[in-house]
This record gives sequence, structure tokens and C-alpha cells, in this order.
Amino acid sequence: MALVDAEPIVSRWSTHWPLGSSPAVSSVLDVLCGDVLESEGRERPAGAIVVGRDRIDSEALAHWTLYFPNGPRRGIGSIFFREPARLLARVTRLGEDAAARRAAFESLLASLEPIPWSRLSDMEVISLAMGHFGPARQAQALPLIEGALVTNAAAAAAASMLERGMAIGATIHAIAALGSSAAAAYSPAFRSLARISSDAFEELARRATERGIKTAGPFSLPVNAWVPTLAGNAK
Repeated sequence: MALVDAEPIVSRWSTHWPLGSSPAVSSVLDVLCGDVLESEGRERPAGAIVVGRDRIDSEALAHWTLYFPNGPRRGIGSIFFREPARLLARVTRLGEDAAARRAAFESLLASLEPIPWSRLSDMEVISLAMGHFGPARQAQALPLIEGALVTNAAAAAAASMLERGMAIGATIHAIAALGSSAAAAYSPAFRSLARISSDAFEELARRATERGIKTAGPFSLPVNAWVPTLAGNAK
């Protein structure tokens, strides 16, 4: 696993959760990134994709991030020129699709809210915390998640290359500009996802307190740690 410092990317992804990144939010972003990678036909890495407040697996996300932080290597054929063009095409398409993807996600939310938290099982709450809305609904959520994650990652990576004088031609400039514009179009719906995720973590913490289980707060634990915690088996 090739983890690299990627604070600009993780910061953009986590901005809609309280206080930004945290162990909880990093774990949610890890799950969501893996979901999108699998939807692309790529293998979900065995290790974590998003770690802490500022690290990502650069190999897993290279095609979203222009091989962040150093850009494509020059010595491997035409990849240095081909990959930015492919990413620009993807960012452009995601921007064009944003309204339809947002509408589908808003329809999902309308079918879900208000959420009857007290009637949900622990596992249902954990699923909502990680940005999963159940097998029947997740297909509507994933296009929105893809759009928000990929456009923000691409925009942040392109902006970083420009700041360091690594840009080649107009393509990187276009990715930075169109990526930011597309990300803004996805932002309201992704904020809603983050709100539901945050509410779910608050509910998990409430249940822990109700059961006499001590935690350091709703965002102190990665999402998969809540299963043993609520069962009273956390070490």
C-alpha cells in the first residue's frame, strides 16, 4: 500500500462532517472510495484507502488524482499525456450528469426521511453511518458518491500540480476549474449524505451511553468498531 500525504483531497471530502476529518469520517470515506472503485471494476485494496486526516492510497486512486502528489511519470510511454485527458473527460461527464444524479439521490432521501432512529437495529444505524442506504437504495446513492469523490479529488490534485508548477498545457487547468465547478454541483447532496452519516454516529454514541458503554464521542471510532463496542466486546 502506497500511502501519501493528501490533506487537500481528504479535507475536501470530509468538509461536510462536524469538525472535518476524524477516525469516524476517515473510515466512512474509506468505505465509499472502495465502493466507487469496485463500481469501476477495480479491486478494492486489502488495506485502508483513506487513513487519518490526510493520507490516501495513491495507487488505488491514481486515476482520480493524476498520480497525486507527483503526477504521472514521464518515462512510461504516453501515460503522462493520456491520463489527464481521460480524467478531464470523466470530470466533464460528471459535471454534465450532476443534476440527474443529485435528483436521484434526493428522491432516495425523500423515501427515507424522517429516519425512525429508535426503530432501527444497530446494524442499520451503522450502515447509514458509513453512507450505505440499504441494498434497494444504494444504486441511487452511488452515482452521487462517485461524482462528489472523483470531482473533488481531481480538482484538488490538479490545483496542487498547478501550485507547484507541474502542469502541462491547458488540460490540468481545465481539470482544476471544471472539477471545482462539478464538485460544487454535488456539494448540497453530499452534504445531506454527511448529515445522515453524522446523525447515525450520534445515534450510535447515544446507544452506547444508554447501555453504560463509555466512548470518547460519536466521531472517535471508525465505523466498523461500533459493532463490538455496542456489543460490549470492544478491547
